[in-house]
Amino acid sequence: MKLVDFIVFYTMVYYEKNKLTGLFWESKLKRSIFLAGLSATFWLFIVAEILLFLFMRINLVDVPFSKFMLIVSGVLFIQLFRYIYIKKNRYEFITSNQYKPFTIGITVGMILSFLIFVFSLLLSIGIALLIHFYLLHHR
Repeated sequence: MKLVDFIVFYTMVYYEKNKLTGLFWESKLKRSIFLAGLSATFWLFIVAEILLFLFMRINLVDVPFSKFMLIVSGVLFIQLFRYIYIKKNRYEFITSNQYKPFTIGITVGMILSFLIFVFSLLLSIGIALLIHFYLLHHR
């Protein structure tokens, strides 16, 4: 949960510092949660790809409806994080004095958050391609 807290915290601070408004959502927190939800979806996809390959020798991308399941899991993660951070006030908690605050700078935190997202996306694509080429040449 710390990694998700990190992404939500630094993207929110970045949005507030740079006064970014008027994008897709009415709330900066919802935008931050969206980024964290997409990253978590890619992590789940990576784990599922590896497990399916190790135990069943199949590529998740070749499974019927896998793209639909990816979209559904993304929506579910975003809704789960909205519930945790907005309804259960976790964002208020991670910005309070009770929580050990993150100590790196705003720009570095935002860059790391963005890199986590990009790395998650690229890793999920890369693993799918590696599994595809492995299965193609070892059947």
